[in-house]
Amino acid sequence: MLYRNFIFTALSTLLIATSAFAQWDFHLIHGWSYANGSDIAYKSNGYPVVAFTVARYNNSNYVYLAQWDGDSWNVNTVYYTSSGSLGAPKLMMTTDDVPFIAYYKSYSSPRVFLSISGTVVTYWDATSAFDVVMNPASTAGNYTIHAVYQRSGTMYYRCYPDPDTEVTIEPNATPGKLAMDSSGDLHLVYYSNTGGGFLKYAYYDGVWSTWTIEPIVRSSSYALVVDDSDNPIVYAQTGSSPDYTVQQIVIQR
Repeated sequence: MLYRNFIFTALSTLLIATSAFAQWDFHLIHGWSYANGSDIAYKSNGYPVVAFTVARYNNSNYVYLAQWDGDSWNVNTVYYTSSGSLGAPKLMMTTDDVPFIAYYKSYSSPRVFLSISGTVVTYWDATSAFDVVMNPASTAGNYTIHAVYQRSGTMYYRCYPDPDTEVTIEPNATPGKLAMDSSGDLHLVYYSNTGGGFLKYAYYDGVWSTWTIEPIVRSSSYALVVDDSDNPIVYAQTGSSPDYTVQQIVIQR
């Protein structure tokens, strides 16, 4: 049976809603705290896994991982800090069901951390604007993570663990949504902070190439998907309240 899931917060609790298209079922994952960011992925058996960050009233900040076993949610602490704040995590699952979590911590040295099963393996000096994708055939012992992130106003790319080299994509730009097609090439939609601000598109097949999306779209709310034919499609919210519209933009490279 095909299921759809989404996660959200309500009254300071983290909930998940599951649909088999007949009805929605709601599950409480975590309560008595403020879930300020979450992401969802799936095990090979279809069971959902949720990573989320929590800020408590006493300045305690956590990264949690919740896994559904068919009957209940098993929630474990991935990271804790009492200094600085934590941004929304990014969750990826290997083919052998090992969770990889990337999350941002703000403090004296803002960084994005990458953890495997709760163990930090690397980090990047970066702001909270970042995104990551994993090669689809990755396992716990053989994986490749692609990351885009911002530091001091410049947008960078890094492939981990090999080659673990930082590449400049564009200055004065904020990374948005990163996606991978069936050939392993990367697609990125991001916000250029020059000329009043507008959306741009980038493509990576060993070298980054960037284009302005024409006609110029000025939007800070957008999504990126790659369809079954490997066409990148951008959905961008434009207009102003209460007359918002969503544009569908098919990228022609």
